[in-house]
Amino acid sequence: MTSLNRGRLQQAKWRLGGPNARAGHGTLPGLACVPGPDPVGFRANPVVSMLTMIRDHHSNAVAAGFLLAALASPVVAQVPSSDSGKAGSRLVVHAPFFIPFFHHRRQAGRAFSAEPDSTAFLRVEAGYDGNYRSPELDRDLTSSISLEVTPSSRFELDADLDFWALEAAPGAGTVRGRGDAHLTVQWTAFTIRPGDVAVALAYIAKLPAANRGTLGTGRVDHRLLVPVSFAFKGVQVDAHLGADADATPAGFDWGPEGAVSVTIDVIGSLSAHAGLSGQVIDTDQPAGGYVSGGITWQAGHLTALDLGARHGVTKGAPSYGLIGGISIALVTRRRAGQR
Repeated sequence: MTSLNRGRLQQAKWRLGGPNARAGHGTLPGLACVPGPDPVGFRANPVVSMLTMIRDHHSNAVAAGFLLAALASPVVAQVPSSDSGKAGSRLVVHAPFFIPFFHHRRQAGRAFSAEPDSTAFLRVEAGYDGNYRSPELDRDLTSSISLEVTPSSRFELDADLDFWALEAAPGAGTVRGRGDAHLTVQWTAFTIRPGDVAVALAYIAKLPAANRGTLGTGRVDHRLLVPVSFAFKGVQVDAHLGADADATPAGFDWGPEGAVSVTIDVIGSLSAHAGLSGQVIDTDQPAGGYVSGGITWQAGHLTALDLGARHGVTKGAPSYGLIGGISIALVTRRRAGQR
Protein backbone atom coordinates (compact mmCIF):
# COMPACT_ATOMS: atom_id res chain seq x y z
CA MET A 1 0.00 0.00 0.00
CA THR A 2 1.42 3.36 -0.99
CA SER A 3 1.95 6.25 1.36
CA LEU A 4 -0.77 8.13 -0.51
CA ASN A 5 -3.34 5.54 0.54
CA ARG A 6 -2.08 5.03 4.08
CA GLY A 7 -3.03 8.61 4.94
CA ARG A 8 0.03 9.34 7.03
CA LEU A 9 -1.32 12.43 8.70
CA GLN A 10 0.42 14.18 11.55
CA GLN A 11 -1.53 14.63 14.75
CA ALA A 12 1.18 16.94 16.13
CA LYS A 13 -0.19 17.26 19.67
CA TRP A 14 2.25 19.35 21.56
CA ARG A 15 1.88 19.72 25.26
CA LEU A 16 1.68 23.14 26.84
CA GLY A 17 4.44 23.38 29.44
CA GLY A 18 3.58 24.91 32.77
CA PRO A 19 3.14 24.25 36.46
CA ASN A 20 1.37 21.02 37.38
CA ALA A 21 -1.04 22.25 40.04
CA ARG A 22 -2.66 19.43 41.97
CA ALA A 23 -6.44 19.71 41.63
CA GLY A 24 -9.43 17.40 41.47
CA HIS A 25 -12.80 17.24 39.80
CA GLY A 26 -15.03 20.26 39.28
CA THR A 27 -18.69 20.96 38.61
CA LEU A 28 -20.43 23.76 36.75
CA PRO A 29 -23.49 24.85 38.77
CA GLY A 30 -23.82 28.20 37.05
CA LEU A 31 -21.96 31.01 35.33
CA ALA A 32 -21.57 34.69 36.21
CA CYS A 33 -19.56 36.35 33.44
CA VAL A 34 -17.27 39.28 34.08
CA PRO A 35 -14.87 40.93 31.61
CA GLY A 36 -11.44 39.33 31.44
CA PRO A 37 -8.09 40.59 30.19
CA ASP A 38 -6.92 40.29 26.64
CA PRO A 39 -4.33 37.56 26.01
CA VAL A 40 -0.98 39.27 26.45
CA GLY A 41 1.46 39.75 23.62
CA PHE A 42 -0.56 38.46 20.65
CA ARG A 43 0.66 41.28 18.46
CA ALA A 44 4.37 40.59 18.98
CA ASN A 45 6.80 39.36 16.34
CA PRO A 46 6.26 35.60 16.92
CA VAL A 47 2.75 35.99 15.51
CA VAL A 48 4.11 37.68 12.40
CA SER A 49 6.57 34.82 12.00
CA MET A 50 3.75 32.29 12.37
CA LEU A 51 1.63 34.06 9.75
CA THR A 52 4.55 34.14 7.33
CA MET A 53 5.15 30.40 7.72
CA ILE A 54 1.48 29.53 7.25
CA ARG A 55 1.18 31.84 4.25
CA ASP A 56 4.12 30.15 2.55
CA HIS A 57 2.87 26.60 3.17
CA HIS A 58 -0.90 26.84 3.43
CA SER A 59 -3.29 29.58 2.25
CA ASN A 60 -4.10 33.24 2.82
CA ALA A 61 -7.49 32.26 4.21
CA VAL A 62 -5.88 30.24 6.99
CA ALA A 63 -3.46 33.06 7.77
CA ALA A 64 -6.40 35.46 8.08
CA GLY A 65 -8.07 33.06 10.50
CA PHE A 66 -4.95 32.96 12.64
CA LEU A 67 -4.95 36.76 12.82
CA LEU A 68 -8.56 36.73 14.04
CA ALA A 69 -7.61 34.19 16.70
CA ALA A 70 -4.70 36.38 17.78
CA LEU A 71 -7.04 39.33 18.32
CA ALA A 72 -9.64 37.36 20.28
CA SER A 73 -10.82 38.93 23.59
CA PRO A 74 -11.99 36.36 26.14
CA VAL A 75 -14.83 36.68 28.63
CA VAL A 76 -14.12 35.12 32.02
CA ALA A 77 -16.62 33.31 34.27
CA GLN A 78 -15.63 32.23 37.77
CA VAL A 79 -17.36 29.00 38.78
CA PRO A 80 -17.17 27.29 42.19
CA SER A 81 -16.01 23.69 41.93
CA SER A 82 -16.03 20.65 44.19
CA ASP A 83 -12.42 19.54 44.63
CA SER A 84 -11.52 16.08 45.90
CA GLY A 85 -8.03 17.20 46.91
CA LYS A 86 -8.14 20.84 48.01
CA ALA A 87 -11.03 22.86 49.42
CA GLY A 88 -12.13 26.19 48.04
CA SER A 89 -10.84 25.88 44.47
CA ARG A 90 -12.91 26.99 41.49
CA LEU A 91 -13.09 26.61 37.75
CA VAL A 92 -12.65 29.72 35.63
CA VAL A 93 -14.30 29.68 32.19
CA HIS A 94 -12.75 31.77 29.41
CA ALA A 95 -14.91 32.31 26.30
CA PRO A 96 -13.11 33.89 23.32
CA PHE A 97 -15.42 35.06 20.54
CA PHE A 98 -13.34 33.14 18.00
CA ILE A 99 -11.89 29.64 18.34
CA PRO A 100 -8.83 29.18 16.08
CA PHE A 101 -8.71 26.41 13.49
CA PHE A 102 -5.03 25.74 12.94
CA HIS A 103 -3.37 22.79 14.45
CA HIS A 104 -1.73 22.16 17.64
CA ARG A 105 1.02 20.54 19.57
CA ARG A 106 1.16 17.10 21.05
CA GLN A 107 3.67 15.09 19.09
CA ALA A 108 5.64 16.31 16.07
CA GLY A 109 8.70 14.43 17.25
CA ARG A 110 8.27 15.31 20.92
CA ALA A 111 7.82 12.73 23.65
CA PHE A 112 4.57 12.56 25.58
CA SER A 113 4.57 14.16 29.02
CA ALA A 114 3.63 11.69 31.79
CA GLU A 115 1.90 14.30 33.97
CA PRO A 116 -0.89 16.53 32.63
CA ASP A 117 -1.01 20.26 33.23
CA SER A 118 -4.03 20.16 35.54
CA THR A 119 -4.19 23.95 35.85
CA ALA A 120 -6.27 23.80 32.63
CA PHE A 121 -9.51 21.82 32.77
CA LEU A 122 -10.39 22.40 29.09
CA ARG A 123 -8.24 23.72 26.29
CA VAL A 124 -8.44 24.11 22.52
CA GLU A 125 -5.28 23.36 20.58
CA ALA A 126 -4.89 23.92 16.85
CA GLY A 127 -2.27 24.42 14.17
CA TYR A 128 -0.37 23.26 11.11
CA ASP A 129 2.04 20.40 10.40
CA GLY A 130 3.87 19.63 7.18
CA ASN A 131 6.31 16.95 5.98
CA TYR A 132 8.36 17.57 2.86
CA ARG A 133 10.51 15.58 0.41
CA SER A 134 10.14 11.92 1.24
CA PRO A 135 10.75 9.21 -1.39
CA GLU A 136 7.00 8.69 -1.83
CA LEU A 137 5.57 12.15 -1.10
CA ASP A 138 6.71 15.64 -2.02
CA ARG A 139 4.33 17.13 0.58
CA ASP A 140 2.22 15.70 3.41
CA LEU A 141 0.33 18.51 5.17
CA THR A 142 -2.41 18.70 7.80
CA SER A 143 -4.38 21.24 9.79
CA SER A 144 -6.28 20.06 12.85
CA ILE A 145 -8.45 21.13 15.76
CA SER A 146 -8.33 19.46 19.17
CA LEU A 147 -10.13 19.52 22.51
CA GLU A 148 -8.19 18.45 25.60
CA VAL A 149 -9.96 17.73 28.91
CA THR A 150 -8.09 17.23 32.20
CA PRO A 151 -10.73 16.27 34.80
CA SER A 152 -8.07 15.46 37.43
CA SER A 153 -4.34 15.69 38.00
CA ARG A 154 -3.94 12.06 36.82
CA PHE A 155 -6.32 11.74 33.88
CA GLU A 156 -6.30 13.37 30.45
CA LEU A 157 -8.60 12.93 27.44
CA ASP A 158 -7.90 14.41 24.02
CA ALA A 159 -9.88 14.27 20.76
CA ASP A 160 -8.77 15.86 17.50
CA LEU A 161 -9.65 15.92 13.82
CA ASP A 162 -7.40 16.59 10.84
CA PHE A 163 -10.05 18.69 9.12
CA TRP A 164 -7.76 19.56 6.19
CA ALA A 165 -5.10 17.37 4.63
CA LEU A 166 -2.99 17.37 1.48
CA GLU A 167 -0.71 14.73 -0.03
CA ALA A 168 1.31 15.29 -3.20
CA ALA A 169 3.15 12.31 -4.74
CA PRO A 170 5.68 12.59 -7.58
CA GLY A 171 3.92 11.93 -10.87
CA ALA A 172 0.59 11.15 -9.17
CA GLY A 173 -0.87 14.61 -8.59
CA THR A 174 -2.21 16.15 -5.39
CA VAL A 175 -4.99 14.85 -3.16
CA ARG A 176 -6.86 17.16 -0.77
CA GLY A 177 -9.61 16.44 1.72
CA ARG A 178 -10.43 15.59 5.30
CA GLY A 179 -7.99 13.55 7.38
CA ASP A 180 -8.48 11.07 10.21
CA ALA A 181 -9.51 11.66 13.83
CA HIS A 182 -7.53 10.62 16.91
CA LEU A 183 -8.58 9.82 20.46
CA THR A 184 -6.01 9.86 23.29
CA VAL A 185 -6.57 8.62 26.84
CA GLN A 186 -3.75 9.01 29.36
CA TRP A 187 -3.56 8.04 33.04
CA THR A 188 -0.69 8.96 35.34
CA ALA A 189 0.08 5.71 37.16
CA PHE A 190 2.22 7.23 39.91
CA THR A 191 4.35 10.24 40.78
CA ILE A 192 7.39 10.77 43.00
CA ARG A 193 7.32 14.30 44.36
CA PRO A 194 4.59 15.60 41.99
CA GLY A 195 6.12 17.75 39.29
CA ASP A 196 9.49 15.96 39.55
CA VAL A 197 8.97 12.34 38.44
CA ALA A 198 5.90 10.75 36.82
CA VAL A 199 5.05 7.54 34.94
CA ALA A 200 1.90 7.15 32.84
CA LEU A 201 0.04 4.87 30.44
CA ALA A 202 -1.38 6.27 27.19
CA TYR A 203 -3.61 4.76 24.52
CA ILE A 204 -4.12 6.44 21.13
CA ALA A 205 -6.65 5.31 18.54
CA LYS A 206 -6.72 6.56 14.97
CA LEU A 207 -10.37 6.66 13.97
CA PRO A 208 -11.28 6.49 10.24
CA ALA A 209 -12.67 9.89 9.33
CA ALA A 210 -10.62 10.61 6.19
CA ASN A 211 -11.83 10.53 2.60
CA ARG A 212 -11.57 6.79 2.05
CA GLY A 213 -9.31 5.58 -0.74
CA THR A 214 -7.31 8.80 -0.83
CA LEU A 215 -6.22 10.14 2.56
CA GLY A 216 -7.08 7.20 4.82
CA THR A 217 -7.37 3.44 5.05
CA GLY A 218 -10.84 3.24 6.62
CA ARG A 219 -9.45 1.18 9.53
CA VAL A 220 -8.73 1.78 13.22
CA ASP A 221 -5.04 1.88 14.22
CA HIS A 222 -3.72 1.63 17.78
CA ARG A 223 -0.79 2.88 19.86
CA LEU A 224 0.05 1.96 23.47
CA LEU A 225 2.73 4.08 25.16
CA VAL A 226 4.47 4.37 28.53
CA PRO A 227 5.51 8.02 29.07
CA VAL A 228 8.04 8.94 31.76
CA SER A 229 8.82 12.53 32.80
CA PHE A 230 11.18 14.08 35.31
CA ALA A 231 12.54 17.52 36.13
CA PHE A 232 16.07 18.31 37.32
CA LYS A 233 17.55 21.76 37.98
CA GLY A 234 15.18 23.56 35.62
CA VAL A 235 15.37 20.95 32.84
CA GLN A 236 12.25 18.97 31.89
CA VAL A 237 12.86 15.53 30.32
CA ASP A 238 10.01 13.59 28.67
CA ALA A 239 10.40 10.14 27.16
CA HIS A 240 8.16 7.32 26.02
CA LEU A 241 8.35 3.79 24.66
CA GLY A 242 5.47 1.93 23.08
CA ALA A 243 4.01 -0.38 20.46
CA ASP A 244 2.04 0.53 17.33
CA ALA A 245 -0.50 -1.58 15.44
CA ASP A 246 -1.71 -0.57 11.97
CA ALA A 247 -4.78 -2.41 10.71
CA THR A 248 -4.45 -4.20 7.36
CA PRO A 249 -6.77 -6.52 5.36
CA ALA A 250 -4.76 -9.48 6.73
CA GLY A 251 -4.68 -8.32 10.37
CA PHE A 252 -2.17 -5.90 11.91
CA ASP A 253 1.32 -4.62 11.21
CA TRP A 254 3.22 -4.24 14.50
CA GLY A 255 6.23 -2.19 15.48
CA PRO A 256 7.89 -0.31 18.37
CA GLU A 257 8.30 3.44 18.76
CA GLY A 258 10.16 5.74 21.11
CA ALA A 259 10.94 9.39 21.74
CA VAL A 260 12.83 11.61 24.15
CA SER A 261 12.76 15.41 24.42
CA VAL A 262 14.39 18.00 26.68
CA THR A 263 12.77 21.36 27.48
CA ILE A 264 14.46 24.34 29.11
CA ASP A 265 13.38 27.88 29.96
CA VAL A 266 15.26 30.37 27.80
CA ILE A 267 14.17 33.80 28.98
CA GLY A 268 10.97 35.12 30.46
CA SER A 269 7.99 33.23 28.98
CA LEU A 270 10.04 31.64 26.19
CA SER A 271 11.15 27.98 26.35
CA ALA A 272 12.96 25.72 23.89
CA HIS A 273 12.94 21.98 23.29
CA ALA A 274 15.01 19.44 21.36
CA GLY A 275 14.32 15.76 20.82
CA LEU A 276 14.86 12.43 19.09
CA SER A 277 12.05 10.12 17.93
CA GLY A 278 11.43 7.15 15.70
CA GLN A 279 9.11 4.28 14.78
CA VAL A 280 9.30 1.35 12.38
CA ILE A 281 5.74 1.58 10.96
CA ASP A 282 3.64 4.58 9.95
CA THR A 283 1.72 6.30 12.75
CA ASP A 284 0.79 9.97 12.79
CA GLN A 285 4.33 10.33 11.45
CA PRO A 286 5.86 8.31 8.59
CA ALA A 287 8.15 5.50 9.68
CA GLY A 288 11.73 6.61 10.32
CA GLY A 289 13.96 8.48 12.73
CA TYR A 290 13.86 12.22 13.42
CA VAL A 291 15.62 15.00 15.25
CA SER A 292 13.46 17.97 16.18
CA GLY A 293 13.52 21.31 17.90
CA GLY A 294 11.30 24.28 18.58
CA ILE A 295 10.23 27.11 20.86
CA THR A 296 7.15 27.80 22.96
CA TRP A 297 6.05 31.31 23.84
CA GLN A 298 3.63 31.58 26.78
CA ALA A 299 1.59 34.60 25.68
CA GLY A 300 -0.21 35.21 28.98
CA HIS A 301 -1.65 32.58 31.31
CA LEU A 302 -4.26 31.39 28.77
CA THR A 303 -2.42 31.17 25.48
CA ALA A 304 0.76 29.60 24.11
CA LEU A 305 2.28 29.72 20.63
CA ASP A 306 4.68 27.15 19.17
CA LEU A 307 7.07 27.00 16.24
CA GLY A 308 9.15 23.95 15.43
CA ALA A 309 10.98 21.91 12.82
CA ARG A 310 12.23 18.34 12.41
CA HIS A 311 14.67 16.54 10.15
CA GLY A 312 14.48 12.94 8.97
CA VAL A 313 17.73 11.10 9.68
CA THR A 314 16.90 7.64 8.28
CA LYS A 315 16.25 6.39 4.78
CA GLY A 316 12.63 6.84 3.74
CA ALA A 317 11.80 9.55 6.29
CA PRO A 318 10.75 13.00 5.03
CA SER A 319 13.68 15.34 4.63
CA TYR A 320 12.18 17.99 6.91
CA GLY A 321 8.99 19.13 8.59
CA LEU A 322 7.56 22.43 9.80
CA ILE A 323 5.10 22.91 12.67
CA GLY A 324 3.15 25.87 14.03
CA GLY A 325 0.51 25.81 16.76
CA ILE A 326 -1.60 27.71 19.23
CA SER A 327 -3.14 26.57 22.52
CA ILE A 328 -5.92 28.41 24.36
CA ALA A 329 -7.17 27.43 27.82
CA LEU A 330 -10.96 27.81 27.94
CA VAL A 331 -11.52 26.56 31.51
CA THR A 332 -8.81 26.81 34.18
CA ARG A 333 -8.55 25.97 37.88
CA ARG A 334 -7.75 28.48 40.59
CA ARG A 335 -7.36 28.04 44.32
CA ALA A 336 -9.39 30.08 46.79
CA GLY A 337 -7.90 33.54 47.19
CA GLN A 338 -6.44 33.71 43.66
CA ARG A 339 -7.65 36.60 41.52
